[in-house]
Amino acid sequence: MTEQLLTREYASPARSDEDNRTVSGIAVPYGDEIEYTRGYFETVAPGAFDPETNGPVKLFWSHRDVIGTVTEARNTPEGLEITARISETTLGNDAYALARDGAIDRFSIGFVPLASDTTRDEDGNTHVVHTSIAVREVSLVPFPAYNNAVVTEVRSHHEPEKENPMTDTMSPVFDEINERMASLEQAFAAAAAPAPAPAVDTRSAGEVLKALVSGDENETRAYNGAISSADGTMTRPTWIKDLTRLVDSVNPLKALFQTGPLPPDGLNLEFTELATNTITVDAQTNEGDDLQIGKISTREKTTPVKTFGGYTSLTRQAIERTRVNLLQVHLNGMALAAGQRSANYFAQVFATTVQSRAASALTSTKNASALTWADIVGLTVDAASAFQDAGLPLDGLIVDKATFKALAALTASDGRPLMSVSGTGANTVGEFNPARLTGDVVGIKITPNLMAKPDELGTKVVGAFYSSLAMRTYETPVAQLQDENILNLSKAFSVYRYQAVAAEIPTGLVPLKLA
Repeated sequence: MTEQLLTREYASPARSDEDNRTVSGIAVPYGDEIEYTRGYFETVAPGAFDPETNGPVKLFWSHRDVIGTVTEARNTPEGLEITARISETTLGNDAYALARDGAIDRFSIGFVPLASDTTRDEDGNTHVVHTSIAVREVSLVPFPAYNNAVVTEVRSHHEPEKENPMTDTMSPVFDEINERMASLEQAFAAAAAPAPAPAVDTRSAGEVLKALVSGDENETRAYNGAISSADGTMTRPTWIKDLTRLVDSVNPLKALFQTGPLPPDGLNLEFTELATNTITVDAQTNEGDDLQIGKISTREKTTPVKTFGGYTSLTRQAIERTRVNLLQVHLNGMALAAGQRSANYFAQVFATTVQSRAASALTSTKNASALTWADIVGLTVDAASAFQDAGLPLDGLIVDKATFKALAALTASDGRPLMSVSGTGANTVGEFNPARLTGDVVGIKITPNLMAKPDELGTKVVGAFYSSLAMRTYETPVAQLQDENILNLSKAFSVYRYQAVAAEIPTGLVPLKLA
């Protein structure tokens, strides 16, 4: 296997001593976490370096030219401490002089990670802890990544000074090289530094409309939809987030499945549908035996990119002279209308996908109001088995309004409800939340499809068990707005969103058919 050689630089303030021609110090500080690149943090664990098994280590100049040999490497509580002798070459002499004078006071190592632990925090940052490394070389460099490595000594021997006619002629060359290297590394460091957080626009959409009529270029840019997935350096204003929430609030079914960003162009979205998966995972019987073989087949499909939105016309007088909340009502109304139409389209795609899965339907000879506790348990177990066979999680059940009402009203033989509104009580095997219109039975989340029409999903099909992986909605990350100048001191304002719905894993929907 090809080794992955990594290089890391460390800060190392130096001091000089007149004994022998060596540099000493902490080459790798243990336990110091650095942000090597944005969102990527790295730490070398104590004792990650093993002097007994590592092998010889060379001393380099900026990872390019050998200038000496590491004569000693040892673990200390602070980190990997090394002593290196600088050879008496032209480049070695220059490097030694710079280290002695404190101009070069940094270490960098070239190492191979042998064992590492990787985690991700809630902000999406990656944290890597190297628990075992093999050091291949140590370099003297101008700029650091870690801040706690220290060159403790720079020593020179008392041998007579040898004439080196090349030194005087080559020193200016190396000085120029060092200056150029310093400039380059400073530029790289500046580029890697986190950018300051942009200011957040906390105004309402109504307040922005009032500001817009002044002709402010920044306002016009934001209102015309410049804040999008392609403009990741900007923070979405509060008014865009508020309108987006309104659009999403009337589409509860979409929230049960996955979402993703819509590509920046194209009237159709290309996606891959999982057709079959026959891969079987099993234990290897004996070392050297073949693993289980299977096959995944896919289909390349397309789905149209839809635009959902609406517009209204307001006079300049209405914008400038009326209350902000009146303008907000207009925009909220358009956002809700756009969300409603978007929800209708999602429900249509859901219905079409459920219809295509008719052969896999779970059936009962009873209607919803006649179901018993045993019937519900049986259907749930059958659904769990179907999803296990497909290698998918069972996340819940979506049913039409009539079925949801019937399930919420089920009672035991003593008349007590099976779904408790309060969350407590005897005979309760589930819970019903009237405010959010959700419930659960035996731990299975139940959500009503309020847009479903009788037999829209198929004859006697009232809903479907689902995995959140079955469908994905691709959409612009914000509900965009656009203004347009028109005659007679009036403006037309629109609220719209681009959206595409893809049934990527249809087997993640199992229809439920009742009598």
